[in-house]
Amino acid sequence: FRHPGNVLASWQRVKLKDGRNSTLETSAGIRERYCDPWGVPQPGPDALERMCWRIGLLTAVLEDAASRHPDWHVVTHEDLCVDPVEKFRVLCGKLGLAWTDQREDYLVDHNTPGEGFRLKRVAEDLPNSWEHRLDDDALSTLQRVLGWFPIRNWPASDFRRTTDGK
Repeated sequence: FRHPGNVLASWQRVKLKDGRNSTLETSAGIRERYCDPWGVPQPGPDALERMCWRIGLLTAVLEDAASRHPDWHVVTHEDLCVDPVEKFRVLCGKLGLAWTDQREDYLVDHNTPGEGFRLKRVAEDLPNSWEHRLDDDALSTLQRVLGWFPIRNWPASDFRRTTDGK
């Protein structure tokens, strides 16, 4: 999982086009399987609301799937960023995967500044980056729209800005 605020901030930063993934809100199968039973309305015409709706849907569907599979190892992107080498080493162990020098080297080599679709980021900067990347309108819209979905892992308290934004 990834904090919905970080997802929105990333999608905005890479200028994800509104039409990308638009089939989610127009799919009869998505409506019948998820939205109608959950009582989730369609998003309005506002591009930000539509983007937040997609994040809400994807988050709720992932939570739903994980709840039906207690054998899955559920982790958050934010937790993995705290100490990537150690967290991934532990996760590999839980999954029965061998920890290798190549895995560690990859994580270390990619823990550098980057942006857009490049696979480089400073991990410690990521967990709460939404706090300084989202304006108040975007955060308010995200919270409002997420409230339409049965999301359990991200309560309102997870959307409060800290004093330092880190």
